[in-house]
Amino acid sequence: GNLSYIMKDNLLRLVPAVERELGEAQERRLRRQAEQALRLTQFTVDRSADAAFWISQDARLFYVNEAACRSLGYTRNELLTMRVHDIDPGFPPAVWQAHWQQLRQQGSRTFESQHRARCGDVFPVEITVNYLTYEGQEYHCVFARDITERKSLEAQLRQAQKMEAIGTLAGGIAHDFNNILAAIMGFTELTQLMVRQESTVWQNLQQVQIASQRAKALVQQILAFSRQHSHERNPVPFHTIVQEVLRLLQASLPTTIVIDYQGIEQADVVLADSTQLHQVLMNICTNAEYAMREMGGTLELRLHTADIDIPLVTRRATLPPGAYVRLSIRDTGCGMGADVLERIFEPFYTTKPQSDGTGMGLAVVHGIMAEHHGAVTVESIVGKGSTFTLYLPRLTEFDSIYAGAGDTIVQGQARILFVDDEPSIVQTTPILLQHFGYEVTSNTRSREAIERFRSNPEYFDLVITDQTMPEITGKELASALRRIRPDIPIILCTGFSHMVSAESAQALGIDAFCLKPVTAQELAQTIQKILAQRAS
Repeated sequence: GNLSYIMKDNLLRLVPAVERELGEAQERRLRRQAEQALRLTQFTVDRSADAAFWISQDARLFYVNEAACRSLGYTRNELLTMRVHDIDPGFPPAVWQAHWQQLRQQGSRTFESQHRARCGDVFPVEITVNYLTYEGQEYHCVFARDITERKSLEAQLRQAQKMEAIGTLAGGIAHDFNNILAAIMGFTELTQLMVRQESTVWQNLQQVQIASQRAKALVQQILAFSRQHSHERNPVPFHTIVQEVLRLLQASLPTTIVIDYQGIEQADVVLADSTQLHQVLMNICTNAEYAMREMGGTLELRLHTADIDIPLVTRRATLPPGAYVRLSIRDTGCGMGADVLERIFEPFYTTKPQSDGTGMGLAVVHGIMAEHHGAVTVESIVGKGSTFTLYLPRLTEFDSIYAGAGDTIVQGQARILFVDDEPSIVQTTPILLQHFGYEVTSNTRSREAIERFRSNPEYFDLVITDQTMPEITGKELASALRRIRPDIPIILCTGFSHMVSAESAQALGIDAFCLKPVTAQELAQTIQKILAQRAS
């Protein structure tokens, strides 16, 4: 009996002890799990790619992670002695309390601001901040992401949208301006036919023609830079691109900067996209202008051929031996140090203020040169200036193509239907073509031209039509005439149109495409070529 009593008494005391031990074990397990979760959270926040800050109500930083130290250039201990306004100029003490009260009501907020690094650089950040309370204490938990690259991409997108809008505007202006130029050039040519070539009047009119040709080239260059198109490569004399770019630059450079150009004008044919090479030259030359903007100077360009016997190793490419065209572009500006030269072709790298550049210009230059199997090198001395040298493979077998640009024009005998809605062009062009032996019937209205052609389609040997006309476009007119007589040769002219290009005109079966203003001699050459092809 006594033994049974003792056993029962021990068991009664043992059950609470076991239950207590099991409860304590459970608490220890939960504590270990919580501590492990806390360590994992701490580890994750410490190694987050975004900068993290815990901030007290008095704007003091009492926790920062490694990313915060890296982005700002401070040690952890240095940051823990700072307040918010030391790293974010947008939150001075007078603003901080209002911000705190606003966040207390909202709970969380995402916005953009700027951080100032130890070196003085200010960079854009996207901030996500949460208002939290813990053990009776209020604080902000802040994550800040560097959005410098995003801002650069946004700037490029805005620039691309601006260029698209400029392209649309330029197209409309170009159409009207080219029609005006066509009238100026047409009446000038017509008047030149009335006076002796050796007379002062004829020489003065020739200067009008030269100025008009410069205006025509300027409009074409503006259109080339503003429109989007496929990068088709064709054999092109490099000196013509250089000279066109220099004409465009001449209009925008200050008088304190002098252009000094010397170069070959033969044996410099390259296989290239002309617009892309324009972009290369414009990017380098506008950088040169920026370097000389304050003090002025000389922009020197030298174009030569270069035969490379051994591989030419540059900083970013190796050119194989072969025949090349070499263009050096030297400025007498401020120059660049070795640290800048090391990164000059990196995307988004720029030494200019944000309003003056995105850091993409020279990266694009390098990319285009690489696509053309060429290379670009740079040398620079601080205080003396910089020299960029471009190498492009030379196509010697195409050199002879450009020797016959001044082909003579023989007198023609064809009957031509000429259609244009501009009265001044209709007044001058037929008379000029008659000077080359052609018989011209002109119309200013598309529908009347179709009916005249329908009445006697075999009478005409060729049709010249404008594209942009009020009733029926040139493309529609060409289709209507081809339905009447499928073999009629057609030349399509335009001041500028978003609806038609040389490529689309060719796809429609148009025999030739001319961009106004076109001289009578150029038009006569085109007519002669088409009729000769049809005859053969």
